[in-house]
Amino acid sequence: MTTSMDHINEDIKNIKADFYEVIHHPYFRRYLSDPVIDHDQVVLLYYLLQKNGHKYRYIKNCVLSSVLVQTALAVHDTVENNQWDSELEKKSRQLTVLSGDYFSSLYYYFLAKISDKGLIRVFSRSIQEINEIKMSVYCNGAESAHSKRAFVNYRLIDSLLIRNIARFTGQENWIKPLDEFFYLKRLVREHRCILEGRQERGTKGMLLTDVAVMEPDYLYQKEIEGTRLKLASFSYEWLPFKHYIHDRMKQLLNEHPVYQEYVAEEG
Repeated sequence: MTTSMDHINEDIKNIKADFYEVIHHPYFRRYLSDPVIDHDQVVLLYYLLQKNGHKYRYIKNCVLSSVLVQTALAVHDTVENNQWDSELEKKSRQLTVLSGDYFSSLYYYFLAKISDKGLIRVFSRSIQEINEIKMSVYCNGAESAHSKRAFVNYRLIDSLLIRNIARFTGQENWIKPLDEFFYLKRLVREHRCILEGRQERGTKGMLLTDVAVMEPDYLYQKEIEGTRLKLASFSYEWLPFKHYIHDRMKQLLNEHPVYQEYVAEEG
């Protein structure tokens, strides 16, 4: 590895700062809170592109485009269909939709700077696939949402864009670890929501298809442990990638005390 970790961390810090500078809009900020970046998406995509030998300008614009796409999709997921009770709620909802559209327009602006038509196609196809999965899960009823195919797609929704970029750049061996890592994050997040008696916006908790057979709490703990074992078993040809995945996995699970109880009970 030719670039020091300090230099990489500085690059990542600058990319995140650029993101918040780009999305700054006085009118949006008056009514809406700043979106939260998925730090893991930033770091892992940076690592992927840096391992592939791309220059910083290419990496920065690709990562910014990726984060803007994910932010736009996440923002649109938060829009509720119920009737608003006040003009302020109406304005907030309208601005939420507009901000998502605004982020969508920005992603293409940065992607166009790269002048990589193949990568542009990867982004377009990934966005289409993500939206199709969401429509299948959220709009087509329980029978469709609980089908085996829908569940397989659901497992990949958070890693779909970065996995397609990995395939595009020829880093096929990154795909399974990326899929399982982001699935683990979703499992931990959904499990925490269930324990707190709430449902995360944009999440249907599709793992709960066998609740009549198995308790939801145990079901999530069992799935989390299975995913952890998969992540531990993969061979990683690039050590920084392996170390990051393993360190973040340990951090996620250490911060999830119910999982620790499950491990103790299972012995």
